[in-house]
Parts: sequence; C-alpha cells; structure tokens
Amino acid sequence: MVNRIDRLLSARNWVLLVFLFISGLPIHAVEFSDDYVSLIDNCVEEQLGEVGLIRNPLTTDEEYVRRVYLDVIGRIPTYAEVTRFLASNSKTKREELIDQLLGSEGYVSNFYNYWADLLRVQSRNRKSVMVAYQDWIKESLRSNKPYDELVKEIITAEGFVWEDPAVGYYVRDAGMELDNMSNTMQVFLGTRMQCAQCHDHPFDKWTQKDFYHVASYSYGTETKQRLSKLDSYRTFQQTIRKEIKRANGSSSKRVKIDPVQRRAMRDLFEPFEQEIQTTGRVLKLPEDYQYENGKPLDGVEPKVPFGEDANIERREDPRLALADWMTSPHNPRFATVVANRLWKKLLGVGLFEPVDDLRDDSEVSNPELMKALSELMVRCDFDLKQYMRVLLNTRTYQSQSSVEEWNPEMVYLYQGPLLRRMTAEQVWDSVLTLSINDVDSRVGDDNATANLRKRGEAAQKQVENVEKLKTKQLTDLVKVMGESRKDYIAKERAYSKELDQAASAKEKKRIKREFATYRRSREERMGAMIDDMAGSNGENMEMSSSSDDAVGSKTKNRKNGRYMNTLVRASSVVSPAPAGHFLDRFGQSDRELTDSSIAEASIPQVLELMNGQAPKLVLNTRSPLVRRLKSVQDSKDRENVLFRSLYGRIPSEEDRELIRQKVELYGAEDGMKMVIVALLNTQEFIFIQ
Repeated sequence: MVNRIDRLLSARNWVLLVFLFISGLPIHAVEFSDDYVSLIDNCVEEQLGEVGLIRNPLTTDEEYVRRVYLDVIGRIPTYAEVTRFLASNSKTKREELIDQLLGSEGYVSNFYNYWADLLRVQSRNRKSVMVAYQDWIKESLRSNKPYDELVKEIITAEGFVWEDPAVGYYVRDAGMELDNMSNTMQVFLGTRMQCAQCHDHPFDKWTQKDFYHVASYSYGTETKQRLSKLDSYRTFQQTIRKEIKRANGSSSKRVKIDPVQRRAMRDLFEPFEQEIQTTGRVLKLPEDYQYENGKPLDGVEPKVPFGEDANIERREDPRLALADWMTSPHNPRFATVVANRLWKKLLGVGLFEPVDDLRDDSEVSNPELMKALSELMVRCDFDLKQYMRVLLNTRTYQSQSSVEEWNPEMVYLYQGPLLRRMTAEQVWDSVLTLSINDVDSRVGDDNATANLRKRGEAAQKQVENVEKLKTKQLTDLVKVMGESRKDYIAKERAYSKELDQAASAKEKKRIKREFATYRRSREERMGAMIDDMAGSNGENMEMSSSSDDAVGSKTKNRKNGRYMNTLVRASSVVSPAPAGHFLDRFGQSDRELTDSSIAEASIPQVLELMNGQAPKLVLNTRSPLVRRLKSVQDSKDRENVLFRSLYGRIPSEEDRELIRQKVELYGAEDGMKMVIVALLNTQEFIFIQ
C-alpha cells in the first residue's frame, strides 16, 4: 500500500497540498487517482466491446448536477445551485462539485439514511433509547472515519450507549445474540448464515456447527442484563426484606415485598438493564443438534468459517480477534462487499446480486472490475469518501442513464447508471428543498427524537445517581416512589375509563395527549427527586402530583412547536418514521430487516403528492420556489425557474405550451399551482436520471 504521507510530500503534490489547506478541503482529496478512474472505465468499456455494445453518451451538465446532488447529498439542487454550476466555465467543475458535496453536511444526512437501513437503526428499541447511537453514526460519517475502524468499534463495543454509543448495534438485538451474528455476517461480509442457525445450509456450504463456531466470538456479550444478577440490586433486595422482617417481627425465611414497592425498585434500576457487558459465557450446541460432528449441548469454541484463523490471545475479549479478522485487508469479502454495495448505490445494480449474498459460486458480471474495486477500497484505507470520489469521476458514472428495466436474471454491463427511483428519504428531502430555505441546516431533532433524547439523558443521570446512593437512601427512595406509583395507577385507571367514555376521536386524542404529558412530567419529577437525593443526602424528599395547569402548559408548548419541528431532513426524523408520515408512505424501511425499503409506487404516494403535505409545503407563500417565481416578471423566465428548480433543466417548447394552456385556462396564479403539482407527480421528478 502506498504511504499517504509520501504521496502528500511528493514534489508534484506540494502546490495542491497548500491549496487544500488554505481552501479547507479535505487533505485526502489529493489521493484522487486518475489511474483508478481509467482502470474502472477500461474494465467497463472492454466488456461492452466484447458483446458489441457501446457506453451511453455523456450526461449534459443539467442531467449531471441533479444526479450528483441526489446521489451524494440526497436531495435535488436548489435553483441557485443549478444556476451556479451551469454558469461555471471551469474545466474541472464536475470534480470540484464532487469534492464540495462529499465535504458537506448533506453527505452526512444522506449516507446516515443509507447506513441506518443496513444497520436497522431504530430510535427506540424496547426500553432503550438509541439517539446516542444515531449521533455516533452521523459523527463517524462527518469525520470520515475509515470503514474498517467503524466496524471494529461496533464489534468490540461495550458499556452503556451514552458511554460507548456503538453498543447500540448490540442493543438493537438485545437478547438475540445469534440473530445479531447472522446480521453481522450478512451486512459486513455478505455471508448469509441465517439458515445455519437451525440446520446445515441447504444451498451453501455452511453447516450449523460453522455458524455456532463464529457466533461463539460474541456470545459472551451480554445484551440483556438481569437485575437479579446485579450486585447492587441483590444487596438492596436483601436490605428491604430484612427491614420488612424487622418491622413485622417475622422469622420466616421468605418475605414478600409489596408489589408496588417491587415495581418501584424495578423502575429505579431499570436503566441498568441497558448495559452491554462481556462475560465468559460459552455457547453450546442446541438440545436438538443432530449431526455427527458434535453432540447436543457440547460447548463450541470460537472459529471463523473461512480465511485466515482468528486466534484469541489469552484473556482477550474474543470479539477483538473477530473484529481484526473481519476487517483485515486480507479478508477478501470485507472489502469486496462494501465496494460492491457502494457501486450499486451509485450505479443502480451490484456486480453481484444480492449484494449481501456472496458465495464461492456467485456470478460476478465483471470479475476484473470487481477485483479493481476491491483493490481500490483497500488502497484507499477504507476511506469511503475517497472510494466514492473515484467512482463519481468515472465516465461510467457520468454517462447518461439506461432506462430499461432491470431484473436479477439479467447481466448488466454498465453502459451508464440504471435509471433509479428516489428513495423515500430523497423524495422528502427534495420536497423540503423546494419548500424551506437552507434545507441542509434542518438537521436538528424532530419532536419525537427530542423527547427520546431527553429520556436517554434521564436514564444516564439515573444510573449515575443511583450508583452514588447508599442502601438506606435507596430504601427511603423506594418508599416514596411506591406511594407515587399508587397515585399513578389510580390516574391510569381514571384515564382508561375516560378514554372508553370519549364521544369522538378528537376527544380521545386530547385525553391521550394529556395523559402522555402527565406521564412524562412524572418521569421528569422522579428523575429530579433522585438527582436531589444524590446531591443532598435525601433531605426534604417528596414527589408531588402534577397540576392540571402544568399539563395544559406542556401540551400547549408542544403544539406550538410541532409544525416547525416536523420540517427537518429525513435523517432527523424519528427512526423509523411513524405510520402515516410521508417517509412511511413512500416506502422507508421499518428497520426490522436489513435494507428493506420499498421502491414501488403506490396510490397513497400519488395522493400525497397531489393533495397531501408535499404540495402544501411547496405552494406555501414563503417557500423558496413560490417567492422566486413571484420575483420574476417575464413568463418565459418563470417557466425556466420552475423547471430548473424541479428538474435541473429549462423547459422544452412543448413544456412551455402546456404551461401556457393551464395559465390561460385557470389564470396565472391558479394555473401555475396546477402546473407545479403536476410536475411533482411526474416520473422525471421522482427518478434519478
């Protein structure tokens, strides 16, 4: 591998290095390799020539600018961005735009959506809040953390999610250690071993024992802590029982703790269940194991299914050996799988499909190209931006799209990228681009994520405070919490009764909202009480009920901020988006299975673009599109603004005639509104050309 520093200090690069430093562009941009651009294009062109095909024509600047914005930062360019690019006379303006986009916050937003799908990221998973994990993924993209380092951090993570956010990967599959390993092998190595969890794989070489060998590396990672195993919790239980026996004068060995106090104890220690710990737990073959290479309930030692051995040093966490083996440049699957994934992301179809099912007999459409891409990934030191920078600069990527429909039975030879439909996230972010100013700055939390973030912070604080308290303080605390619990149960019963008696859907919604606000308020007060006790030795401890005024105030504030906080980029919407949200209707993954978003059109999508939230946002009088249209007097210029804003091009004469017909029939304002809605519903808007 060529040393980065040597390349940077070479005589021919020092001027460029100074320029990069002054301009603030990433230093690794100097690593851009014309050799690999040429190699990739040659591999494609030679194969096309062998079958008598030629590559598609080069994209026009109008086609290119819209495509590269969607592929790199996940949205269409604004009118100003299109105009600025088209007006540039620079001979390297495409290269310059690629560098600009890869270094932008939009890149982080777009590729967070991509990796969140692969890693099945959910903002809330069972009792755990995963916002810190989401933040960590985004920051890893922002800092351009090498892919091998990112995967190592995931595989070896431990602790609480606020201490080591990468543990979110394990928390996602809490209590399902074998399923987690199946996903690990599929996502990072393109190796589907799910079938081998239960029996020898019917279509591949993996045996059930192969799977158990590799799962042994991470099986010692406890993903669901039991409070009964927590020393502080056991000690606390014993103290409570002794106190009850002493109060009752009982000599019985078995003492029942009041159910309300027991629940209060669990509430107090519940956040401790979220800690990921490594143990010496040994994986055993299942009770019904039926193959001759082992017996039921035999212990299984860690062993990798292919490649070089992953030996474990004495007293070493086995996951360290697994992570080193998995991410090694000598493990051909690791580089090959991610290289193929990103090739598909930009070109529309992988060199082998499915991209997460690489077998010894997999058909690779262009073996020489796959070899070059895998080598490039390693030569880039798993720098994903640098890898994509090379791909984006190829003539192959910059060719016009192929519009024929592709199916898995076809061998595609990359005359150009396949015509692709926008993802749900790209459609939403493109609608926002037309609707609000500076869309890339809208990456703060939406309301749901903001509430989850508060819960995560409260859980962290609760753990820290409980660890400070002495047993006597914990006992007093449980008593107060138990009384509060009784009040909560009474409120809950009254809420259920009121909900049953509600006369309308609107009334039910109000009741649910008020009870949710009460519940959040109670949780906040409980956290404040624990905090006070940890800092004041428990003096003047009490937990009052919330007033109706407090509930009404919180509801009002939440309502006032609701509208604006929904207008954030898809990467900032709670993950996955709730049912009925724009993203849900357009096929966003539910994050239950890897990469399971839906690309097919549906009637709800058409209705959403015709008379749902999208046209309301775009046609809002404050939207950038409407304001720019109003600022232009000449009708031809207005038509240019409209088409450049949505499609990146100026309209044809046929387009102009259709616009004029609508304007003449319905008037300038209403006619233009109808045209905008119609343009939103075209294939040209929804597809990446």
